[in-house]
Amino acid sequence: MNACDPLSAPGFLICTACDEATISTIENKYGGIHCIVISHPHYYSTHVEWAEAFGCPVYLAAEDKQWLARKSERQGFLTETETSIEVEGVDTEVKAIKLGGHFPGSLVLLFDNHLLIADTLMTTLAGLGNWRANALGEPRDRPADMNSFSFMWSIPNMIPLSADEIASMWAILKHYDFSSTHGAFLGQDVEDANIKARVLRSMQIHIKHMGYAGGREHPLLSSSA
Repeated sequence: MNACDPLSAPGFLICTACDEATISTIENKYGGIHCIVISHPHYYSTHVEWAEAFGCPVYLAAEDKQWLARKSERQGFLTETETSIEVEGVDTEVKAIKLGGHFPGSLVLLFDNHLLIADTLMTTLAGLGNWRANALGEPRDRPADMNSFSFMWSIPNMIPLSADEIASMWAILKHYDFSSTHGAFLGQDVEDANIKARVLRSMQIHIKHMGYAGGREHPLLSSSA
């Protein structure tokens, strides 16, 4: 689980085990947890325990209710493509955006040009690092067909999403601006003024290699960021 210090907003990590020592530390040092938003069912885990321990709401996509193992009055179900997250009636300026894809209701969060993607968009190894220079310090560009993200129905089983599902995700995401992405795992933070274009390019690379090339075109291939 990722969370932020509400005073200075550095990132910190907590595990999903909801023990008294962890609860006490979060309460005393960070003022508690006021709201939880979960991207998709793979991270449902112990969310009911966390929500009840801190007396806070937890927001989930309505499309994914069937995967709940426990129900709680703390759960709220998001039905809109975009939801502005409020805490005690105050707008946090955080937007939950429903892209679908990995799960029918897969969510990303947008705050201050930072897009928290979990693995709704899966950051690839090729998406990391500095490609502005080679090992000799000579200027270079990213190779044209090198992706930064993959778009998967099942990551461990390596089953990709369909071209139309990926296009549906872009039809939503294209309306938002962001300059960084932050994945579900350590080391998956990417800051780049062109990151939105890299998301689109990754989508185009993905569907191109599904057979949409050489005269068999898909509308997403002619899209621009």
